[in-house]
Amino acid sequence: MLSDERLITILGEIGKGMQAQENRIRKRFDLSEAEYKGILCLGEEEKIKCQEFSRRLDLSVSRGSRVVDRLCDKKYIERVDCDADRRCKIIWLTREGAAVRQNIAQEIKNIENILISGYPHAKLMLLKSDLKRLVQKL
Repeated sequence: MLSDERLITILGEIGKGMQAQENRIRKRFDLSEAEYKGILCLGEEEKIKCQEFSRRLDLSVSRGSRVVDRLCDKKYIERVDCDADRRCKIIWLTREGAAVRQNIAQEIKNIENILISGYPHAKLMLLKSDLKRLVQKL
């Protein structure tokens, strides 16, 4: 139990706990942090350019390209040349990648269900509103 009642301490502990949960999920699927975020940033039927992938992950194009390479090696995404520009690549989730994405999404949903269990809907909406307000102040 936390003995420090400061808001910053409580929020920090929540952050640590969420990071630990994310690390557990990443380990289960043998994904780096960037690979994990990369799979989650792609919609199941979505095809995007590698530059957009890098932008979504807030990575340089070269760093994003290395993440794409690793996800391709794991058979989670496919990549083809763009017809308009050979330097450009189009990527999308494979069937295996979509399955991993669905499994990750289910794990996240399970964690959220544990966190919100016992909260009445109105109280949960108020909590979310208050937390969003805190985020805006950062």
